[in-house]
Amino acid sequence: MTEADIKQLIKIINEESGVSEAEIEEKINAKIEELGGLIGEMGAAYLIAKELGVTLQSATPDAQSSLKIESIFSGMKNVDITGKVMQIFNIREFKKKDGGKGKLGSVVIGDDTGKIRVIFWDGDVQKLEELEEGDILRIKGAYSKENLNSEPELHIGMRTRIIINPKGVNPEDFPDIEDRSMKISQLSHGMQGVDIICKVLRIFGLREFERSDGNTGRVVNLLVSDETGVARVTLWDENTDIVDRIKEGDILEVTRGYVKVRNDMADVNLGRYSTVNINPSGINLDNAIESSYSAATKKSLAEANDSEVIIVRGALVDISEEPRIFDRDSEKGVVINAIIDDGTANMRAAFYDTLAETLLDIPTQLLVNGDYHEKLEERRKKLLGKEVVVIAKVKTSNFTGKLELVARDLNLNPDPREEVKILLEKARRGENCGT
Repeated sequence: MTEADIKQLIKIINEESGVSEAEIEEKINAKIEELGGLIGEMGAAYLIAKELGVTLQSATPDAQSSLKIESIFSGMKNVDITGKVMQIFNIREFKKKDGGKGKLGSVVIGDDTGKIRVIFWDGDVQKLEELEEGDILRIKGAYSKENLNSEPELHIGMRTRIIINPKGVNPEDFPDIEDRSMKISQLSHGMQGVDIICKVLRIFGLREFERSDGNTGRVVNLLVSDETGVARVTLWDENTDIVDRIKEGDILEVTRGYVKVRNDMADVNLGRYSTVNINPSGINLDNAIESSYSAATKKSLAEANDSEVIIVRGALVDISEEPRIFDRDSEKGVVINAIIDDGTANMRAAFYDTLAETLLDIPTQLLVNGDYHEKLEERRKKLLGKEVVVIAKVKTSNFTGKLELVARDLNLNPDPREEVKILLEKARRGENCGT
């Protein structure tokens, strides 16, 4: 935008708010200083307009042409912008209020001031098939709305014109596409837009739960690995539809996940814009950890040390009569405690969510609803004294000061041959096999 464009916007704000142009200019300069220079005059002008209750929809088309991303706010019309395609998201179908089916697709574009999501609807989603990451996209006549995160996003309307790789635009004037690929050992809490390649070690069953708004949600957990570590992948809602096509040993190419660390393990969650490609061509993980056993050291409980990940074979000598239900994001979490004795010592072990469900053979929703007491008592009688193998993180309890186990995997019917196979493989690689 030119200086003349800025003056035009200041004039519009003056006419709509009654605040003098000189005062508006002072507010714009103060806003730029307040934000440490991270926003330009145009972006500051829109912020001041919003604070003064002025919507700039009445600005002329020229005043809203060739905008930078930082200058876009919800409620704008006739937006003209150019950006580089940074990410392309899968097209998905949804049910409209009238019962019909609609289609939705989106991309993220970026310029030197930021990024913004662009939403394509119904017939316009076919244009996504013509795009590749790295293309330059010129959008003329879009409108902006506020998304669920209170951020502006652009929508393609009936009068919107889209030009792919317009002439006269230099791609080098736009930021490079970020490399989102990560190894499991690099994952940390709060990461977003993460891509990983992983191998499926274990598949936990589909769970349904009731959300706070009364709707039913669905979730599936996978235990996965690469050559650097073991993690979880969590599929939510429509992404759970693919679980019937996934089997242990498959390679998954996961894109645009967000990371949470739960019980000291990275959990890559697949949300609305995430994708999963099963056994992608040309990709293998020959060096991936083959089992959750491989990522742990076989130890007796008497030898266990804080922060270690260990394999324990022992008997279940007690199981809590009451699971603990707690709030976690949009779902309810469940934990059940048990005592394991391996002949050298005994230790409390905590089993969360899918592992609680596996141990008790009771769906999480039943545990949440409280309709489980008879089933739980029957299960306790069946399991007490049973020998199991648990892979767990050892940690010091904040309440008792004693060591306890946070389970990462559970085998209720351990096969000694599997343990021997893993130990021999570790010996071949020269690793410490434990006792």
